[in-house]
Amino acid sequence: MMDAEQEWGRSVFASMTALTRAIEALHAGEWVQRASGVALDRALHPVVASVGERGSARISDIARDLGLTVPTVSRHVAQLLERGLLERVSTTADRRTTVVRLSARGRAVRSQLRRAWVDILGLATQDWADDERRAFEDLFARFAQGLRTAQPGRNGRGRVVRVEHGDSAQA
Repeated sequence: MMDAEQEWGRSVFASMTALTRAIEALHAGEWVQRASGVALDRALHPVVASVGERGSARISDIARDLGLTVPTVSRHVAQLLERGLLERVSTTADRRTTVVRLSARGRAVRSQLRRAWVDILGLATQDWADDERRAFEDLFARFAQGLRTAQPGRNGRGRVVRVEHGDSAQA
């Protein structure tokens, strides 16, 4: 029998799955591309966002931000450099390290993508009251931070927690 926390977790997980599918459908249906006017492989969007948030970044930092491998990010960065959306930054610290930043064109693309997502979020919450939007914003930010700092298999106090898989439980 499931306790209330397990039931809550399964319900939130189902909502996260639905959110992931909805975002994928927006990309697959090319809605983001049409809304932003940006013809860019969706795998490159997070790289543009990460570099934009950091100002400039090493490939290893981008990989860590996105949970991707360095070789994968290197390929993405090469494509963005080729398209003129990123530019190399010269560093005196270590010439073997590639540091990139958004070019003027890259900043424009990031802005267009962000505007498209703001429009999508506006449409998705158009019938929400202002206080509901603010509450969602606050809770969603806390949730995102919690996911970034969570340690799988441990609770916030460093104790190992049970993870249920089907009918069997593992400690």
